[in-house]
Parts: sequence; structure tokens; C-alpha cells
Amino acid sequence: MNKLQCQCMTVITTLFLLNALLLIGVVIKWQTSLNKSDRKYRNLPTSPAVEKPHFAVKIVTFDNDVDDHCGGAIINSRWIVTTGHCVGVVESYTTKKMITYVASTFNEVVNEVEVAIRHPEFNSSTLDADIGLLKVVQPYEAGVAVQVPRSDYKYVVNSSVSAVSLDEEITEVITTVEIFSRRYCSNLLSATWKLLTESMICGGLYTGEKPDCLYDTGSPLVDGKVLIGIISWGKGCEKVDIPTVYTKIPPFVKWITTTIGDDRLSTDQVK
Repeated sequence: MNKLQCQCMTVITTLFLLNALLLIGVVIKWQTSLNKSDRKYRNLPTSPAVEKPHFAVKIVTFDNDVDDHCGGAIINSRWIVTTGHCVGVVESYTTKKMITYVASTFNEVVNEVEVAIRHPEFNSSTLDADIGLLKVVQPYEAGVAVQVPRSDYKYVVNSSVSAVSLDEEITEVITTVEIFSRRYCSNLLSATWKLLTESMICGGLYTGEKPDCLYDTGSPLVDGKVLIGIISWGKGCEKVDIPTVYTKIPPFVKWITTTIGDDRLSTDQVK
């Protein structure tokens, strides 16, 4: 074998080894991503379809030329459940008026907030107990309220539920969301320096897509026709590796029913 042939063989051998190492790296990375998910990708339980999210609202609070946006869910003709920090925004406006866009009609309704209440344990730093209630002066039409869960409702890890919101064009957006395990959530959220408290659950899509975007805070998460959460925080559309964090509804059912008092939920609405 001459010198040129030896050099050719050396180059071929080097390229072969580099390709082999690259392939091994891809396999290891793929396997690691599977291990991180702590789940199987097939036979995923699905949530009953949300035919028409009549209960979802887009809330726009305004004062002169300034406005803020968030989401919410109608739980009876006079009350909306949303986040505690959204209630804080409503309280900051002197007019206490808001526009609500209801998913059942997409009509713009100007309403006045009669009562705005944040949960007494709401923490603006950690967003623990991030839930609040808004009572409006003019009642909403019958049949638009969402069902509220029982306090013993159980979240099923890796099950599919539905996130409902109204986008900037006031068009309903219904997205499938998978419930993540607390361990998986905590690992992903470690980059945010925020903790997943007991009042929170976390979810998203294992494909890395984001189900929520700007203005969605307070928007409902439903299991079929039952409200099980509201969007509390996340990192918006641009951070696909950060899941969405939701405030649980079941732990606050007693507080909700006590707070709304005479406007209490009908017995067939608590599921």
C-alpha cells in the first residue's frame, strides 16, 4: 500500500468514526428526552370535547386611554372567576368598568364591577392562591356558566384536558393540554426561580408547542364541561420550554360558594 492509499484510508476511517459518534449522541439525546417526560406517548386519555365554550370571557378593564386584558370564566349569571392578580388590576382602575367579550356571542358588553374579591391567601410574589372573583352589575344570559368541580376532583397525570381562551381577534382558541407530573413541572420551572405550590398544577404539550399566549391569564382549563383550573402564569409564546402554570379550582370551591353567597351555584352545576 503506497503513502497516498494510507492517507485515504485514514480519512475514511476518521469520517466513519465521526459519523458513529454523531449517531450515538443523537440516540442519547433522544433517549434522555424520553426519560424526562416520565410518560408513554400512546394511548393518551382524552378529555371530552368542548363543543362551545360559552363560559369563556375576555376581560378588558379601561380608564381613559389605558386598558388591561385578561381572561376568565362565567360561573353564574353575575360572577366571573379569574386570577387574583387580574382582580388587582381591576381594582386599580377608578371607573371599575370593564368590557367583556363572551365566547357564546363574541359581542362586546360594557359592564360595571360591583364586587372584586381576591382570595385572602393570595400572594403576589409567589402567585400562590392566585384566584379571585368579579361580580358584575348586569347579569349574563342564562346557560353560559361553566360547571364547577367537586372539591375532591382528582387530576390525572398525562391526561388531556382543554385550555380555552379568546385571542386578540376575539376568536375562541381551544387547545389540548396535557397534565404534567409535579416532578416534571418542577424540573422545567427551575429555570424561572419560581416554585410550584400546592395550589398550582402545570401542563402543556410534550411536543414543545405553547397552548397559551398574551392576555390569557385567568382563562379557563376544563375537563369536558367542568372548570378545573385558570391560567396563572408562564412565559408566553416565545418560551416553548416553560410550561403553563394553572391555579387549581377544586381547593377553592368552598371559598367560591361561600363568597358568592345568595348567588350560589345551582346544585347541578357542581360536578
